[in-house]
Amino acid sequence: MRGDEGVALVWALALVSVVLLAGLLCAGVGVRALERARAGTVADIAALSAAQAPDDACAAAQDTARANAMEVSACVVDGDDVIVTVESPTAPFVARVLGLLGQPSSAVTATSRAGPPGE
Repeated sequence: MRGDEGVALVWALALVSVVLLAGLLCAGVGVRALERARAGTVADIAALSAAQAPDDACAAAQDTARANAMEVSACVVDGDDVIVTVESPTAPFVARVLGLLGQPSSAVTATSRAGPPGE
């Protein structure tokens, strides 16, 4: 059975490749989850800074978002409430991983409202 020489090496390389691919996919999904959580936090603090701004609420929200490497995609002042939506572009690595999974690599967005407590 001299034809079986090296088969274990081929199987080992295949197994290592599968484990590495699974690790990369998990890392991409994990980074995406962290991006979503971070966007939510930035939306919260941007809405709070807008609600506390003495004059231009949306400018305060934009300044806060930019200080955290995000952009305000929507800002609405509704009476005493301020509704802020922030957006963060998807990292290139995550976009590639999401492409492998057949998912769109759109930007991560989060919306938050700040104002006096509701009734």
